Amino acid sequence: MQITYIPISKLKPNEINPRKIVKEQFEKLCKNIQDDPEFFAMRPCLVNETEDGLVVYAGNQRLQAAKKLKLKEVPCIVTNDVPEYLIKRRVVLDNLHHGEHDFDMLAALYDPEELIDLGMLDKELGLDIENIDEQLKPGQVKSKEQRSVLDVLDKLKEIFMTLPVNECLLACKT
Repeated sequence: MQITYIPISKLKPNEINPRKIVKEQFEKLCKNIQDDPEFFAMRPCLVNETEDGLVVYAGNQRLQAAKKLKLKEVPCIVTNDVPEYLIKRRVVLDNLHHGEHDFDMLAALYDPEELIDLGMLDKELGLDIENIDEQLKPGQVKSKEQRSVLDVLDKLKEIFMTLPVNECLLACKT
């Protein structure tokens, strides 16, 4: 299989796409594509070429991000007349992540800001970040992952405590 760069104007998004993305995660996706376009090439859109045209059946969020970034073309793997059952399978598999993170290793290797920028501190950890204080009261931490999140949050608190007030206010606005 070969990666081909196709003009965005020639691609149609999949009309039946079960994948949703919230605005914050979409913005992070855009930033990640902008910061590292080579990685986008390593995760090309999967395209089905039919008599109706070129339909992106896996990578629709990446396609939308590329449009927002005003890219002219996107990396794609194009196949012809992919059977419906295989499209349905690949749509799910493209968004399914197997395995687990070693959160202790992540905490040791990455700055908290990097993890936040990459979207690591969210539902993946089974936490509601907006209500973190209620969820992680002393004695209620149940997993290694949640303990690692607490460590990261403690580091974030330390960072904010060292910043001048005006920088903290600016950081809270973004």
